[in-house]
Amino acid sequence: SKTLVQSPITSDTVNQLQDFLDLQRFALPYGDYKLTMKLVDLNHRSDSSIKAIDIKVEKSNFEAFFSDVMLVQSATPSKKGSVLTRGNLDMIPRVSNFYSPVDTTLTFYTEIYNADKFLGDNEDFIISTKIINSQNDEVIDNLQFFKRKKAKTIDVLFSTIDLKTLYSGNYILSIEARNRTNEVFSSKKI
Repeated sequence: SKTLVQSPITSDTVNQLQDFLDLQRFALPYGDYKLTMKLVDLNHRSDSSIKAIDIKVEKSNFEAFFSDVMLVQSATPSKKGSVLTRGNLDMIPRVSNFYSPVDTTLTFYTEIYNADKFLGDNEDFIISTKIINSQNDEVIDNLQFFKRKKAKTIDVLFSTIDLKTLYSGNYILSIEARNRTNEVFSSKKI
């Protein structure tokens, strides 16, 4: 894909920096890939850069797994589908995982796949969501939540956590899927 991404116009590139993003999604068959990203500043071609990473798209027959967790800046009802649409919402991803004192909520989106193949169709399970202090691995008491689910092929988890009582520091968002005997069968952290 080749895309022209236009940044917001600014007269001061030091004091008036604005975040902006370009999101592209590709449906790929299972296999190994190399993603090469070349950024070219059309105003200063000498400021161009190139980066390549290896990507493995694996097939999982019966293992349940979470998609990557997307931190969400905002979500609004979708008027027409786009690359930003998930379900019936247009979701703008957060550009950074830094939350300042004015950021009072953390909104995230993820999907769990193959829970029905792993547990059995329509079997009960629980999604555990918690905020963990990364310095001492303690779960923040009032920031642990549980949601009952029924196993299906794809299930969505879209949630907002109130951060008003959270002190400044470094934290981990942990999401776990637990079976009836409370064993974790899939997890994701960010």
